[in-house]
Amino acid sequence: MKKIGLGIFSVIIVIATIHSLIYKQKRIEKIYYQNSSFGYIYLASEIDFTKNIGRRYTVSNKPEYRTFEEIDTEAFSIIKIKNSKKIQEKLYKTGFSHWKNDYVNPNIFDGYQWSVTIHYEDGTTKYIRGSNDKPIKLDEFEKIVMSDV
Repeated sequence: MKKIGLGIFSVIIVIATIHSLIYKQKRIEKIYYQNSSFGYIYLASEIDFTKNIGRRYTVSNKPEYRTFEEIDTEAFSIIKIKNSKKIQEKLYKTGFSHWKNDYVNPNIFDGYQWSVTIHYEDGTTKYIRGSNDKPIKLDEFEKIVMSDV
C-alpha cells in the first residue's frame, strides 16, 4: 500500500513540476507563421492573443502573395480564440522556444521556406526561419497555428 501511495505522490509531483514549467514560459502576445514555396505563400497564420483573434490563409487555387502584408484581408478566415492559455501550452510543448533561429539545408535550392515570428508580452521578439530544413516538431506547430483554435 505504501508503494502505491508513493507512486501516486511521485506522479503528482511530476505533473506539478511540468505544470509549473509551462506557466513560467513567457506569455505570447502575437505569433505569425508562413509557409511558402518558390517565393509564394501557401499557408499563413496570425494569432493575436491580446484580442483573442486568429487569421488564417491557405492558398485555394494559384498562389499570388509573396509577403504576409500583401495578402488581401478578404483572403483570410477569421477565427475567435476560445482558450488562449491552452493554445500557448500546446505551442510550448512543441519546443519552439528552444529552436535555433535558422534551419537551412544548403544542398537543396528549390523546395519550401517557412518562418515564425513571436512577439512576447515583455516586448521581446523571436524570429525563426527555415529553407528546406526544419526542427522536429514544426509540423505539429503548424497544425496548431493553422487550426480553428
